[in-house]
Amino acid sequence: MNTLHGVDIPGPVYIYGASNPHNLSLAKEQYDVAGWVDDQRTGLYYGLPVIPRDRLCPEARVINCVCRTTEEREAVWHKIRSRNCEHLSLVSPRADVSPYARLAPGLYIQEGVVIQAGADICHNVTAHSGAMIGERVFVGEHSFVGPGTIICGRSRIEPCVYVGAGAI
Repeated sequence: MNTLHGVDIPGPVYIYGASNPHNLSLAKEQYDVAGWVDDQRTGLYYGLPVIPRDRLCPEARVINCVCRTTEEREAVWHKIRSRNCEHLSLVSPRADVSPYARLAPGLYIQEGVVIQAGADICHNVTAHSGAMIGERVFVGEHSFVGPGTIICGRSRIEPCVYVGAGAI
C-alpha cells in the first residue's frame, strides 16, 4: 500500500515517461513504484518494467513526468484519463510550498521550487528546479514553468503555456 501525507493510495503506481531516472528516485521517496509507462520504450528501465499505455489497469495510479511540450503533456493527461487511472502529483519534499497555496492533482514540482501563499496551480502543471511562483499567481492546466523562472504575484498564466527557463 502506498501512502501520501498519511493517506492510503491503493493500487500500483507508475511513472509515465521513461526518460529521466531522477523522476524515479524522487517518486520512490513518496510511492512504491511498480514501473514505467511509455509507448516508445520497452523492457526494463533502471530495473523496473516499462509497459505500454494500453496495458495500464484501471486501478493504477500514474505520475505524469512528460515535459517535452505542453501539448504532449496534455495529450498524456488525456491518455491516462482514457484508461480511468488516477493522476498522482509528484512534489519534491525539497520544494517550498505554502500550505495556503491551492494545488490541483497531477502536478510535477521539482526540488527548489517555491510556491507562495494564495497561488493557484491547476492540474497537470510542471514546475522545474528553482522556479518561483509568487503570491496569488494563477497557473493554468498543462502549463510548464521552466527552471529559474520567476512569476511575480497576481500574475495569470493561461492553460498550456510554456514559460521558458529563467523568464521573469
